[in-house]
Amino acid sequence: MRKIMKKSRKILLIINIISVVFFLSFISFYDYKNTKEYAYIDQDNIRSNSYILIENENKEEIIKTIKNNNKIYIAEFSPSDKIFNNIKNHLNEELLKKIHYVHYIKPAELDKFSTDIIIRRFIRAFEERKIQFFYIPEHDKKQKIVKGIEEGLGKAKNISDVSRFFDEFYINYFANALITLTLFSFIPYMGLIYILSFLFFYNWSFTIAGVFFSYIIFFRISNKNIIKIVFYSLIFGVLLYSSGFNFDFIFKLNIIRGVKLILLGLPVVIVIKYLTKNKFDKICKSDIIIILIGVLSLFFYLVRSNNWGYVLDLERQTRDFLDQYLIARPRTKEIISYFFYFTKPIETFFGKIIWLLGKSLLPISILNTFLHFHTPIHLGVLRTINSFIIAFLILFVITGFKKIIKFRGKLWIMNLN
Repeated sequence: MRKIMKKSRKILLIINIISVVFFLSFISFYDYKNTKEYAYIDQDNIRSNSYILIENENKEEIIKTIKNNNKIYIAEFSPSDKIFNNIKNHLNEELLKKIHYVHYIKPAELDKFSTDIIIRRFIRAFEERKIQFFYIPEHDKKQKIVKGIEEGLGKAKNISDVSRFFDEFYINYFANALITLTLFSFIPYMGLIYILSFLFFYNWSFTIAGVFFSYIIFFRISNKNIIKIVFYSLIFGVLLYSSGFNFDFIFKLNIIRGVKLILLGLPVVIVIKYLTKNKFDKICKSDIIIILIGVLSLFFYLVRSNNWGYVLDLERQTRDFLDQYLIARPRTKEIISYFFYFTKPIETFFGKIIWLLGKSLLPISILNTFLHFHTPIHLGVLRTINSFIIAFLILFVITGFKKIIKFRGKLWIMNLN
């Protein structure tokens, strides 16, 4: 029976790899088509039967505005965006067709940030999130910003010219079938739960599949071999992305639920497994420090896992720099996770569990990357590869530095002799 299961998994893996290559090619084609046109909106557009929601925080007013206007522009990451995220799944297709996301920058931010940073922000919104409409308030920097954007993206279109390309090809159903078969091949009851979630809790099914995949990668495939973890995370991540390939997800008119579930699912299982298998003897001083660091890390991990988390100016500038030169900025959580694979755990009760949790961040982060359906799929792959390369470069530098110190130490001892 085990031999049959192993053979079936190998066959399924080959099918998944071939399918992933096709999905990447097909979806990348539409990503390319949807990142070719953009337009500016201004006060004249707003007055002519259009409306932009920037700071409106009243749910009833937002719904009323959507019903009573021809075009609705919602500023991403604004208070109205938060509210729209809570109501978009309850709006019908006729109302959703009116919605367009716009990247907006406040006058205070125009004063605060350099022109280059602002230009990169608009270009990133277009290339990474398919935001096709820009709103720049009147300001001394406006002309320079417009010129810089046009140098990066070409001339802007008129609002009526901007198109959103999508052909219903039903690859999402094919991807869902592959996810189901893959889950059944490893742990049958997970496949059954996924089918039920897909039928009755559709917007939760993606994160449920992500949690199951992270468990399979970590416990059934490998929690030690980095190559295997990255490889399978990419395969399963592309399957997840492809399962959500439809118009509403691509243009942020629908939203997946339970993002925190994929961030916490595997760590919770690891903690439960560890506590049930290992006997607790005593707390060392180092354990107290580890617990404090762990609690603080968990707090920042959760706070920073959404679009509205606080970001330091220095970190924002670092992100802009990495985006500019690496195309896809590597995820910080992934780079941190590699540290736990390159080092030995602290040999205490809590030290070992912290190292296991640190390792679990790698598959979680990669899978979570592919749950951002509005981000071009090739950027998710490139972001993962960049994290992998940077982590190994850091390891190479640290290892080389240690060898130099060790070599110089030997020379010093020889000179003494």
